[in-house]
Amino acid sequence: MTTFPVKLDYNSITLLISIIALIISIIALVYTIVSYLLKRGNKIRCDISTMSTIETNENYISSITLENLKDKATVIFEIYLRIGYNNFLLIEEFNDAPLILKPFEVYFKEYDPILFYTVNMDKMIINENLHNPKRKVILSTTEGKYIVKTNTKRWSVDSLFFTNYTTAVIQPCRLSYKDKNYGSNTLFLLILKNNGQEDYVKPILKNDYKRKVFVKFDLTEESIDNKENFVHFIQSQIDSGNLSYDSFDVLDFGKRVESIREEYHEDISIQPLSYLKYYINGRVITFIENLKIRRTNNRRRL
Repeated sequence: MTTFPVKLDYNSITLLISIIALIISIIALVYTIVSYLLKRGNKIRCDISTMSTIETNENYISSITLENLKDKATVIFEIYLRIGYNNFLLIEEFNDAPLILKPFEVYFKEYDPILFYTVNMDKMIINENLHNPKRKVILSTTEGKYIVKTNTKRWSVDSLFFTNYTTAVIQPCRLSYKDKNYGSNTLFLLILKNNGQEDYVKPILKNDYKRKVFVKFDLTEESIDNKENFVHFIQSQIDSGNLSYDSFDVLDFGKRVESIREEYHEDISIQPLSYLKYYINGRVITFIENLKIRRTNNRRRL
């Protein structure tokens, strides 16, 4: 193979250096402009969720998410939902301690059910108007009124089910005591107490009689057969000095777990579907089911 040496004269080198310098200058300019835009004005996007419940007759805002997209803090005094152009529903106010949304920070808040809405000394009925497509979130800030123009692109897995009935939205079921969750093999929660000290919670599992749980004594299969046996067993250990606690309580955690299990139906095993089965077969199944539902509804109308 024949190679040809590349010869660069003075003008070519000067041109190359000039091009590199120009590229660096353009990059620096773009960076400067982007940095300036990130610090100029406000840009916040928002997502609100509404809910209806048997606890109240009115629909209400159940949560709000605010995301600061600027490299500068935004001070917020009040959050409103504008319905139409004349109605401003107060979502939250921070007059005593303004909300300071730091650069690129996200604020999330959940709300409980309401009694009703008021305007002056009258009650206002909102209900379905809460879902008005022209609604806008309005923020009262140190720079005046800010209308949130950008909504968060929030994805919800629940929406998939209504387009494909083979979608399974699996949720973990948990049971907690004092903000701590315990598993389904927990039979009892032994709450040991000493005056002036924090309670000690000891979970007792189904097979704890097979292993060393306590230092000075062992559990027996009979002692954890039911709550009554377990209470007598623990009391005898305290009386004999094997447990140095003043008193105790026992929560029948297993009984509560079984009552929750009874609220559900049969046990089914997970079935992961391939791309073809989910997106093709699933859509066909959904179409057929929807067709059956429409036919049933039409017969009822007749």
